[in-house]
Amino acid sequence: MLPYGEPGIRQDHAGALSNTVSAMSYMLKEIKQQPEAVARTLSGLRATATRIAADLRARPPRFVIFAARGSSAHAGIYGRYLFECRNGIPTAPAALSVFTRYRSRLRLEGSLLIGISQSGRSPDVVEAVRRAAHLGAITCAVTNDPASDLARAAHFTLCCRAGRERSVAATKTFAAELAALALLSAAMSGRSQAMAALDRLPGAIEEALAVEGVIAEHAERYRYAEGCVVLGRGYNYATARETALKLQETCYLAANAFSNAAFMHGPIAMVGPHEPVILFAPHGRLYGEQKRLVATIRRDGAETVVVSDREEILRGATTPVRVPVQVDEPYSPFTHIVAGQLFAHYLALARGLDPDHPRRLHKVTRTL
Repeated sequence: MLPYGEPGIRQDHAGALSNTVSAMSYMLKEIKQQPEAVARTLSGLRATATRIAADLRARPPRFVIFAARGSSAHAGIYGRYLFECRNGIPTAPAALSVFTRYRSRLRLEGSLLIGISQSGRSPDVVEAVRRAAHLGAITCAVTNDPASDLARAAHFTLCCRAGRERSVAATKTFAAELAALALLSAAMSGRSQAMAALDRLPGAIEEALAVEGVIAEHAERYRYAEGCVVLGRGYNYATARETALKLQETCYLAANAFSNAAFMHGPIAMVGPHEPVILFAPHGRLYGEQKRLVATIRRDGAETVVVSDREEILRGATTPVRVPVQVDEPYSPFTHIVAGQLFAHYLALARGLDPDHPRRLHKVTRTL
């Protein structure tokens, strides 16, 4: 069943373009490079993260602020859950215009501001780090470029080891940013089991890549969709936000991301019959509510794409995507985002689009 109306392109043309682009897609190659990128980041940053954590334990921050845009902002959402749930430190996202346009003199003594940018060249993130240091904050950069403006502006730098990323849509740099933040949080916690669990992530991501086959097979079902909803909660709210961004960038799809709870407080009303709803539902504290949510959405006739490492919830999905590996709940975004990235890639191909070259987008976006 393909319930989305008349095709916008002829199927034979879409298929030909799919074959041509997939043979050269940097996005797909970089999705598959994530196990190595995360492994290099974890091994290369362990000593640095341990030193930074020791310094921060000596003068513990009262709160943490994350300054970022785009995919890096979604890494910051993940960081917020890590630092609040594991480290017990309140967090907040930075309103960057407060630093760059309004020039507010915030009282930042005793705070830690973490600026995240894969290029390290986002002017508003760099300026937020500079201003925060001037206003009394400890600052830390998370970037893929150790020689960048961001790295030079911060007191500390966690330099990811993702390697060059050629696709405009960030994939392996996003995973490397998650790894850097998870490593810092684990080091600050002093919990050896949290550090040990990180060592299993590259292998787990490799196993998660096995979802490619089912996604490549089923993405075409949604090629005529005009919009979709992407849901996740807790650690995987970041996964939902990042997947929605990938769909916006590569498929030009009106994808809206919500936490499960926020979705129930109003947006659920906009989902009609055959509307695609993508839900990230790994095992963990939120699993029970996610099962109930899938049942509710299915009763209303919506199409459900469920990504989970649990079989039970997948049985109620229109399109079940089984993640064949379980990791500790705080690390489930590493394995589940793979499905979101692959779905965006293969849906772009099904719609006759080139995922490597989204219109009007560039690898570095300069805003202030």
